[in-house]
Amino acid sequence: MYRTLRVSILVLVVACAGCGTSSTSSLAAAPFTHEAAASCAAQVNAQLTEPERVGQLFLVGTSDLSADSAAIRANHFGSVLLSGDSTAGVAAIRRETDAIQGLAVNGVGLFVGVNQEGGEVQQLKGRGFENIPSALAQGSIEPSTLRADAERWGRELKDAGVNLDLAPVLDVVPPGTASSNAPIGMLDREFGFYAGTVATHGVAFIRGLQSAGVAATAKHFPGLGRVRGNTDFTANVVDTSTTDKDLTTYQAGIDAGVPFVMVALATYTRIDPDHLAVFSPGIVTGLLRDRLHFTGVIISDDMGEAAAVASIAPGTRAIDFITAGGDMITSQDVGPAVTMAEAVLRRAGNDAAFREAVTTAVLRILAAKAKYGLLPCLRSLAGVRLALNLCMPGLAFAGSTRRSPVEIVANMGTYLTRSPVAEVSGLRTGRFGRWADGVSAMRADCAAFAGFWREHNERVLGRDGPLWVVLGDSTAQGLGAPSPACGYVGQSLAALRRRTGQPWRVLNLSVSGSLTRDVIGTQLAMVPAGADLVTCGIGVNDVLYTPPGRLFADLRSLVAAVPRGTVLLDLPLPAGVWGLLGRASVPYMARINRTMYDAADARGLSVARVSAQFRPPWTGKFASDSFHPSMDGYRDWTRALLAVI
Repeated sequence: MYRTLRVSILVLVVACAGCGTSSTSSLAAAPFTHEAAASCAAQVNAQLTEPERVGQLFLVGTSDLSADSAAIRANHFGSVLLSGDSTAGVAAIRRETDAIQGLAVNGVGLFVGVNQEGGEVQQLKGRGFENIPSALAQGSIEPSTLRADAERWGRELKDAGVNLDLAPVLDVVPPGTASSNAPIGMLDREFGFYAGTVATHGVAFIRGLQSAGVAATAKHFPGLGRVRGNTDFTANVVDTSTTDKDLTTYQAGIDAGVPFVMVALATYTRIDPDHLAVFSPGIVTGLLRDRLHFTGVIISDDMGEAAAVASIAPGTRAIDFITAGGDMITSQDVGPAVTMAEAVLRRAGNDAAFREAVTTAVLRILAAKAKYGLLPCLRSLAGVRLALNLCMPGLAFAGSTRRSPVEIVANMGTYLTRSPVAEVSGLRTGRFGRWADGVSAMRADCAAFAGFWREHNERVLGRDGPLWVVLGDSTAQGLGAPSPACGYVGQSLAALRRRTGQPWRVLNLSVSGSLTRDVIGTQLAMVPAGADLVTCGIGVNDVLYTPPGRLFADLRSLVAAVPRGTVLLDLPLPAGVWGLLGRASVPYMARINRTMYDAADARGLSVARVSAQFRPPWTGKFASDSFHPSMDGYRDWTRALLAVI
């Protein structure tokens, strides 16, 4: 459908945010409410066949996708675990995860998981991945520093297409027992030897990953810190010490919003001596669900190859886990997963109560996928309308929570330019006075332009025709032009209609003041499936408020997150404008462009050079605030945009 224009374009706009920058707390965290995620999950569940629903229950390991892809596709497996260690680096892993996402069922994206704890348990290394210290070493770091570190490690995973980390370990190894604790202590996988240390550092790790857009997993409930054997290699692993009073680290993780909790394959004689934890209704439902009030996804430790379950038939393992109240079944190998899926499907066909348990588990998994932008209904037009109703009222004025330095100076200047002295001296009508008034007027336009696009979006969703989705900041809103229709979006829309003869529509999801990470965390997730054109405009907000290291990392993450076939537009260089500030910023802008080129090249994406269009002479190309483009300036953006389509 309209294949010649079926591309996505990332527009990186150099224009100061006169409306201020967005609040990352309101934008980056939890872009969709629990109600929205549950509603989306119910919509998707209703569209799946029973085999497809059962497939969503599985996280299956693969070390050779070419050998396993047929079985993954045939059994509709909904999540994939990368098996084995790799030193191939981010770009190579991204190619593999892109191929995995190509196995999606009915547009339902996959969780792609790894074990990236640090130390002895760091599967992914190589170019683009830091060497992560062990959890024990992490436990000596200040929690605030660890959170920042974990966010950086999470962004590396996100760049590689990994959205699920089976970490952190929240198990407590008592002092002096590490050398006899095979699964945790002997490998330095614990944050420390006391519950307080483990809880504070585990929460920091969880929140860091969440900030990067990667789902964390608290493991191995109710704890493997007091056992001797490793359930991966040893049967009959028994804990004779842990009680239901020893769960404070997990309660801390749950209170912090961890979306996954992994249940262990050991037996806990002081809690339930008759079942492995993973098969215990008392542990899975009684403790984790009812006592600790966990509402997320309960995932099993490996039930495909682990020695702890080797004596139990694969089908029985899966059925008993679901019956106990579990949701997602981990199998390090595809073969046992196929057998387990067949058994679950048969049982669901003959047992109404079990079928209901399967449905409940699938809905929890789909709700988690909704929150991470993996469901098609939040990328469909109906889902966009739902998301707009739930999210946009708050997002539309998110930029008002923090003002840019330019605006602060201008507002202070307004007090001077409106004084009696200013009237007499000419300061009021001079260049500085006109500039200060222009910044104030631009802020007033923020609300008006946002209101225009909200009303426009509602009208567009009910019409037919090829769809262009706009993401970004105030330049995507058209701020600086006489009206929203005179910005580059309005000018390009008119040109598209003339050029193609098609009734193009535009859905503008941009928010004045957005940072790059806001587009990643919020706006991208609302892009409807089947959009014929996607553009994303990011301004200088990141330059003002984001440290260089994070700015470049966020840019790489954005390039990694946009759809395949995206065309990137570089930053124009402000030589000859803004005086000394403009000249000083050119090297930094050029470095941003080089980062973009490298990231684009790694994904095989093209880059259109906006810098070739938006150039001197600058007369008439800037609005009254001297930062946002004017209508003539946006005409240059329009030429750059149309040139690459």
